[in-house]
Amino acid sequence: MSADGAGDPPDQQLGPDIRAGVERLLADAWGAPVALVAAEVLADRAHVVRVTTADGRSAVVKRPGDGPRGRWGAASHGIAVERAGLEHLAAMPGAPVPALLGGDGDLAVIVLEDLAVERTMAGSLLGDEPERAWADVVALGAALGAVHGWSIGRADAFAALRAAHGVARPERTSSRQLRANQH
Repeated sequence: MSADGAGDPPDQQLGPDIRAGVERLLADAWGAPVALVAAEVLADRAHVVRVTTADGRSAVVKRPGDGPRGRWGAASHGIAVERAGLEHLAAMPGAPVPALLGGDGDLAVIVLEDLAVERTMAGSLLGDEPERAWADVVALGAALGAVHGWSIGRADAFAALRAAHGVARPERTSSRQLRANQH
């Protein structure tokens, strides 16, 4: 644990290169030098880490997971696609996503606003409050509907952002092909 008890030393969770990159990205986003003092893994996902700065602010760092290649290719491409998606949705009024504070393609890392949520959708669905789960599912549906409604006619802009981050548009894959690839 760090001296303030908020997590592990940043180098232990991120390594020195990513720690330095995250400090640089946050300094650019926040307009002042940043020193990370703690890092904690979120939701048992080692590639998602909340970092805390010397002045008490926090952000979330995402790196490629260790999972298999996905639809977008290598795991680092997934981070690039997520970065492009967050950049794209930044133009949406009231976008239901955290703000992208920065990203580094060479380090395959993105840094997000820390929403400090009290629960996850999985926690809500697996919990013992069916009314809360129902409300959360309805809210998720409304958010997805808003995103899809806003994104109509903006596919080229998203494709341009993906290309800017080195990720081409995937080939169309049917659900049958996806299921066959999982076995």
